[in-house]
Amino acid sequence: MTKKLEAAPSHLGPFWDPAVRANFGQDAHVNIMVDDRTTIAEILVQNEWGVLEPLGRGVARRRKGDRRNSQLGMSLAMARALRHAADRYEDDLKAKGYTL
Repeated sequence: MTKKLEAAPSHLGPFWDPAVRANFGQDAHVNIMVDDRTTIAEILVQNEWGVLEPLGRGVARRRKGDRRNSQLGMSLAMARALRHAADRYEDDLKAKGYTL
């Protein structure tokens, strides 16, 4: 299931949480939280007991004097969360003895 990412609404708090279905049956959820100056994106995956665990987290902050651009902040935070998740997967594979 995929949902189109739209421009950030003007309210605060989590507003986008699509369930993404992977080929191997594990659900992933994305939470994006926005306040006046900060956008936080979290990628949560479901473990074998059905509990959501954080896999990646990204933050984008606006400095004083910067123009407000919620789409840019959301994109930066999401890219950083994906990079964090990829780094964690890579570290896990290396710890299990795989060479990348």
